[in-house]
Amino acid sequence: MAASSTDARMESANSPSNVQAVEKDDTDNGKDLGIVSKRLSRKVRKRMAARAAGKKSAASRGIGRLSRSSRTLELVPVGFKEDVRDYNHPSRPSQRTVWSSPAGSKYRTDTLRRKLKDKGMSVDDIDSPVSATTSQSLTEEGNVVSSARRLAFPNVQNNTQETESIVCEDGYYVGQICQVQKFVNDVTGIVRCRTEGCNGMLIPRQCVKVGLGGGLRIVYSCSGCSMPGINFDSSTYVESSRRHQVSLALCLAMLVSGNTYAGYNKVLGQALGLETLNKKNFQTVIHAVYPITRKLVHEHCEAAKTEMRDLPAEELGSAKRAVTQADGTWGTRGFHSKNCTVTVRNSMNNSLLYVAHLCMKGKDKVADEDFPLYKGTSKSGEGVGLEMLWEQAVRDGISPEVHWQDGDSSSALSFRAHFPDEKKHKVMLCSGHVARSHQKALSDLKPKKTVSKVYRSKHQEKFPQINSVKCVCEGKSHGKGCGCMTDAFIRQARINFFCCVVQADKDPDALKDRLQALGKYHGRNIHSWKETKTKKKIKKTCDFHPQKTCTCEKCKKKGKGEEPVCGRGKPYTSKSSISCPLHSLMYEIETARRAEQAHDIIHPELGRGNSNLPEASHNVLIRLRSKDVFLSRLHYIVKTDMGLLQSCVSWEQASLPFGPDFKHWTVELFKRMKLPIPPGMLRNVEKALVERNKDLERAKTDRKKAQRIALKVARVLDSEERKKWVKQRNIQHSYGSAEAADDSEDEATAGEDDARNVLTSDSQPIRGKKSNKVVGRVVGLSTRAPQQTRGRKRKSPRKEQPSRRKSKKAKRQN
Repeated sequence: MAASSTDARMESANSPSNVQAVEKDDTDNGKDLGIVSKRLSRKVRKRMAARAAGKKSAASRGIGRLSRSSRTLELVPVGFKEDVRDYNHPSRPSQRTVWSSPAGSKYRTDTLRRKLKDKGMSVDDIDSPVSATTSQSLTEEGNVVSSARRLAFPNVQNNTQETESIVCEDGYYVGQICQVQKFVNDVTGIVRCRTEGCNGMLIPRQCVKVGLGGGLRIVYSCSGCSMPGINFDSSTYVESSRRHQVSLALCLAMLVSGNTYAGYNKVLGQALGLETLNKKNFQTVIHAVYPITRKLVHEHCEAAKTEMRDLPAEELGSAKRAVTQADGTWGTRGFHSKNCTVTVRNSMNNSLLYVAHLCMKGKDKVADEDFPLYKGTSKSGEGVGLEMLWEQAVRDGISPEVHWQDGDSSSALSFRAHFPDEKKHKVMLCSGHVARSHQKALSDLKPKKTVSKVYRSKHQEKFPQINSVKCVCEGKSHGKGCGCMTDAFIRQARINFFCCVVQADKDPDALKDRLQALGKYHGRNIHSWKETKTKKKIKKTCDFHPQKTCTCEKCKKKGKGEEPVCGRGKPYTSKSSISCPLHSLMYEIETARRAEQAHDIIHPELGRGNSNLPEASHNVLIRLRSKDVFLSRLHYIVKTDMGLLQSCVSWEQASLPFGPDFKHWTVELFKRMKLPIPPGMLRNVEKALVERNKDLERAKTDRKKAQRIALKVARVLDSEERKKWVKQRNIQHSYGSAEAADDSEDEATAGEDDARNVLTSDSQPIRGKKSNKVVGRVVGLSTRAPQQTRGRKRKSPRKEQPSRRKSKKAKRQN
């Protein structure tokens, strides 16, 4: 009876519910021992509180005091090895159990339990021991037995835990080979070989990366039997092809993002260490992409022309009253470019109508049928390309009523060759290019102090005073405040010209009157005058600016261009004006010449126009192919077609010519190359299109327009301040001498100047025999004096020469 009561007390004491009570009884009380403790310091109390908090957190994590049982794993997983490590710290010696997985990973007991739980796995008993070490456990009878345990997935029979399978969406990923090997090792430690009596494991026998274009193949086999190998392929084959999907997708991704083979090999090969394709195989991908991009461009052009034919014939923008824009672009800068592309676009909706590629070099036979090698020069490429496109437009029944062009080439001749009627087919000039040409003409007139005979004879009929006016700086250099043309005046003249075009709206006659007043009066700082053409002298003023200006508080709230509210103010004065008789007359002649083009700049129905659409699309091409890299014909056409497709995205999103299922040309390209379209690709493309539309709409707001104007103004002011800073330095630095001419905006002229400078620097002068005058230059001679060219001798005006002539004549007579 006493023994039973003792066992009951021991059992109650060892129960988990009484652990805290036993621990409290075991602690020593200072009062019971007769020890009077003093009040602990604040520092000691904080240290004790932190120690208590640490014990509490350790107990909640399953380690530390009252949780030593958590270090013992009752069931030993198969393939895991138990390792007891001693931690002989001087202050707290202890032991810790570490479990090693078949793959070599180290786990603590509680970490191993969490790993198994996360994977949906449990520990069950098995009959035969497998692991190297076993753990001892007590049975209900109290016998000590050795047991080994294995990991198994829960099923319906044991009813331990049920997990649902998920569907992993297909797509591409970036990974490491070591992680594949680690996964195989983990599986090997869990699953046995099916061969009876074989305890082997999967080991890699072969690893192939060469020729897979970034892919991988690993062949596994059992180490203990002759089981057939298991292949791990990182990619599948393309349908009806021997190409791997990953390899082809990487090549297409590089082409679509604007990379050549050099960029492809640099990013994937050199930076990531992948086994990329060689240049020849990369070229075969371009061969396969060429017909697809060509067909996509053709489909876009046909859809745009079909949209024009569906409009009523009397509507402006239809096939019978088309409004077009055309321009050309070159593959590289300079007049030696070997590739040229000419495009014709619909000015109403920026859709692509016609494309022509002119290439001078290329050995491929794929593009030879569509685009044979061009035999002309780069300069004539735009005109020749437009000849072919307008001929195709005539066959398709497209009749352009209005055609906008930049006017910097002879493309108007190609238009007139196929549409000779000037009344039905009007050629309009881009206002932006006319303004730039106006600025360049004034820059050429700026340094002049006299005019040539050709210039005088050309304008003396309308401006007879050209024969008598003189420059105030004749015989001396231009100085500050001399009244002649300056850079500030030329820059403001271009702004004034464009403002007149904007204010004229759809009235070409209003533009003509404004430009004449701008050159005759406003440029001379005259803003009020009397018109003498009529019998009654009518007082006129500049109607494109207020007559007075005021900066008082009341007038600060008035609108731009309005007269002062207060009724007072100062008379308006031009910021930049000219008083030199010659320069003011030349400016008047230049504005009068632009006024004659008013009907070519302003259309009665459309107003002012431009050729910005083809130029903007050509700027997109730079993102797909660099102007610093020469491409052969096939590669150039593929990259250019991709850029043209990208320039049509706005039109695709607005009109949906191919239906709502058409997302983007890149998605369509992957489809037609028989590659799978991952869901992630569609999500990212749709997201990019939504963000692009938001950015475009945000850029059209008045706030963004005001910000762009403010940035331009700030840029000009900042440039002026920087110029002042440079002028204050003792040594003046620039790109060239002050006497050098300004850089020409024409690439051909700039290239000719460079060639001329090279010939001048590398050549040696040829001087006359008697005079020191340079009569020519020779290139390629050594440092020795050049040989004198023998030409016809110049007759000397000596007195004895007539006597010689007489003597020779007499001899001939004799």
